[in-house]
Amino acid sequence: MKLQTLIVDDNKLNHFILDFYLRENGSFSHPISLYSGSEVIEKLKETSTINENVLIFLDINMPQINGWQVLDFIDQFYLRDNISVIVLTSESSPQIRERAFAYTSVINFIEKPINKEKILEILP
Repeated sequence: MKLQTLIVDDNKLNHFILDFYLRENGSFSHPISLYSGSEVIEKLKETSTINENVLIFLDINMPQINGWQVLDFIDQFYLRDNISVIVLTSESSPQIRERAFAYTSVINFIEKPINKEKILEILP
C-alpha cells in the first residue's frame, strides 16, 4: 500500500525543516507541501483512494481553516481509517495534547520549534 506524506503548515521554514529531515530519513521521498487547511481538505478529496495511506504533519494554528477544523473533517471523511496525523503546535499544554489525541487519526504530537531530534524521535 502506498504512503502519501503531506506537510500542512502556513510557515515555510517548518516545511523546509520537515521536508529535509523526512527525505534524509529515506522513508519519505516526496512529501507534498500544503500551506492551509483548505488545501489539505481539497487534496484529500481529490487524491485519496482505498489503496493509499496518508500521513499528515498538521499545524494546528493556521488562519482561516485551522488544524482542529481539518481534524474534524478527517473524522467525518469516508477514508479516515487510511489517514494518520502528526500534530504540530507551539501550544503544548496538557489540554491541547488531550484534545489532539481525542481524534482517532492523531498518532503523535510535535511541539514547535521543530528540529531533527523531535522528528527522528517519532519516525519508525
